[in-house]
Amino acid sequence: MSQAKEMPGSVHQSLNICLITETIRGIGGVELVVRELAADLVRRGHKVTVLTLDRGAACEAQYEQGYKHIQLRSLPTDRYVKRSGRSLLYAGFWLALCFKNSRLVDQIIRWIEDHEPDVIHTHKIRGYPLNLWQRIRAVHRGRLVHTCHDIELLSPRQSIPQRANVLNPLARGSLHFWRRLSRSDSTAVDVVSAPSEFMLGLHLEAGFFNQVPAKVIPNFAGLADSFALTPMREISGDERVRLLFVGRLVEVKGIELLCRAVIQHNRSATGFCLRVAGDGPLREKVRAYSDRHEFIDYVGMALGPEKEALFHWADVVATPSIYDEAFCIAAAEALSAGRPVLA
Repeated sequence: MSQAKEMPGSVHQSLNICLITETIRGIGGVELVVRELAADLVRRGHKVTVLTLDRGAACEAQYEQGYKHIQLRSLPTDRYVKRSGRSLLYAGFWLALCFKNSRLVDQIIRWIEDHEPDVIHTHKIRGYPLNLWQRIRAVHRGRLVHTCHDIELLSPRQSIPQRANVLNPLARGSLHFWRRLSRSDSTAVDVVSAPSEFMLGLHLEAGFFNQVPAKVIPNFAGLADSFALTPMREISGDERVRLLFVGRLVEVKGIELLCRAVIQHNRSATGFCLRVAGDGPLREKVRAYSDRHEFIDYVGMALGPEKEALFHWADVVATPSIYDEAFCIAAAEALSAGRPVLA
């Protein structure tokens, strides 16, 4: 996802824009790229509302950046997705939710009918029913845009299609069934984008978004232009190399792999000092690494000037993802800041 591009006719016109995405636990409920996009659209004079899912009661909040965040009450579908390959019961319940989650869709449709947005943008829609786009198209007369930032359309269990043969037959069958159904629904979208040719190609080759205009919009690096001019420091032979990780603290980002590698290497050499910034389900594990090892420093979430200071501190930025990614924002930010990337 990139910073918002001005739409035709939008220079003198304020648009009502709705961003629909999944809930990201531990970092305010909204993923960074969606928050950045919402804030950028507000700066350009547009009215923005972000819709996400939540297991609790529906609620809404106004962010300082000027956009509204509405959490829609939803069943914990992630539980059934994760266990769908283990049990026929879980697989059946998951597929039933894929077909029809009328309570959730009705909440979205009522909001659309009440607020009449000019543009609806879907990002990560894991947890939403398969007919989401078709139901939106039935009541929405404006533009419907989707960004392929992840592979949840190809596999909601985050198993890349080429690796489907490692799943058991039940999971593999439900995976292919899911893709066939979501493929047909994707024709309701007006425009599709992706942050890389790799990610866009995965979806097009799988038959998604047939006859839908598609383009690559690279991830942006949200750093000041002058920051790229910051020179790298000279490292003497007895100094540790400063290694930086910025991102979500989840298994697929490889943060535990990175921590263990740094610990193992430092047993036999001067090695590295690692600074970790971010939030997510593995927060406590990363904090434990930080407490036990003086060369690992967990600093929590870092945004704006705090994040720029981290890139200024770093010698190398690591993005050790252990699954196929589009092109993570931390890598783009590191390159923008003139720092080498270990990926």
